[in-house]
Amino acid sequence: MKKLFIILTMMVLLWGINLSGALAQVGVDLTFRVYEDPNDTLGADSNFIQIQIATDITFSNLIEESGWLFYNPIDTLYTYTGTFPDDIPSVIYWWRGRAMAEGEISDWGNAFWFTLVIQMLPQAPKPISPENGSLIVR
Repeated sequence: MKKLFIILTMMVLLWGINLSGALAQVGVDLTFRVYEDPNDTLGADSNFIQIQIATDITFSNLIEESGWLFYNPIDTLYTYTGTFPDDIPSVIYWWRGRAMAEGEISDWGNAFWFTLVIQMLPQAPKPISPENGSLIVR
């Protein structure tokens, strides 16, 4: 009876964790080239970038949209780590960005795509017989 109670308790705990909707995530670095005017005198605190990631080219199925993120105007590259669910083995993702300086917002840049392939590990075999802790006399 005690064994059954432990098994049922574990099942309820696992079911509760599953209902929480928390999925493991995988990070992918997305790097943008940001162009700056060498004569720009705006100052280092007025340059921002916003990033969108979607599962379609029209960006109607967004999986992530950043807020306005500061970027250093001295650098010409900006890297953002997007997070993606790891429960789907292979998905095409689209990503793009836009910039803001002194309140002026650019158009969205060209959309790029990549395929994220998650290597699904095989499930570990589950021992069945003999039962755990069994005594076998031959």
